[in-house]
Amino acid sequence: MTPSLQDIANATRRTEIAGRQKAEYEQARTFVESVLGPGFVPISRHYLVDHDEEERSRRSGGRMASAATVITAEKDGVRRHVAVVGDETRECASYEEGFGAMLTEPDPMRGFTHKGQWCSVHRYSLYWAGYEPGYAPRTAEQLAAARVKREARGVEREAKGNLFGQIIREEGFVPKRRGR
Repeated sequence: MTPSLQDIANATRRTEIAGRQKAEYEQARTFVESVLGPGFVPISRHYLVDHDEEERSRRSGGRMASAATVITAEKDGVRRHVAVVGDETRECASYEEGFGAMLTEPDPMRGFTHKGQWCSVHRYSLYWAGYEPGYAPRTAEQLAAARVKREARGVEREAKGNLFGQIIREEGFVPKRRGR
């Protein structure tokens, strides 16, 4: 199966993303080992992002920079947490303790009025992400083969029970595009 230009572009993008994820994992592993010692493996992270940074990221389409991160690591079934705030790394009991007052810090500019009283929203949004260190992206050829199988299943699904099933199988079926 010959990959299409879209398959090649998708494979290239997936490879870029996998490289970035691997670099983020290695950085987290370095933080974890520097605080907890060898053998602990990062499995996930909680991170706080300022609302201004979220808006900047949405407008530009770029990645959000976190204000603080708590990495959860595991060794022999025991989970421990490492807070990374600025240049400081330290062990903490949970992500709540790691973020401390930042977790519920009021935003000085954002909020709403409720029953005539101003109510501030939190300054930071809380996000969670897992680490997948063994991820290997599909090649363009693998993506092309998967696309062919997916399209064949679509043709068979449309032809099954249809009065003109044989014609659909011979000519193929192009489903209506969803609102994208």
